[in-house]
Amino acid sequence: MLNFGPYAVPFVFIPFAFLVTTVRRWMHTWHPDDGRRLILPYFIIFCLQFVMSDMDNDVYSIFKKLLVPVAVLIVSTKRIPLSRYLAATTNPQAMLQQRS
Repeated sequence: MLNFGPYAVPFVFIPFAFLVTTVRRWMHTWHPDDGRRLILPYFIIFCLQFVMSDMDNDVYSIFKKLLVPVAVLIVSTKRIPLSRYLAATTNPQAMLQQRS
């Protein structure tokens, strides 16, 4: 029972529920072409690992598995507003006119 009494167990799982809800919201709200979706599998695996391991192992796992992919993602992607992206995908000529 996670070293707690039986009445405290539901309260211990609240952070787990918050983590899973947040990752699920990201999964459904990020656009399919969004570069952040490349690190989504790491977050899904982390949700499972978070329940089964100790906090020190979780922190180590975040730094070991996510530090390099997130750094590469930040360096290699460019942030553009969603409205500009949607305008470019529906009307490519509008994107060319904005540049000139």
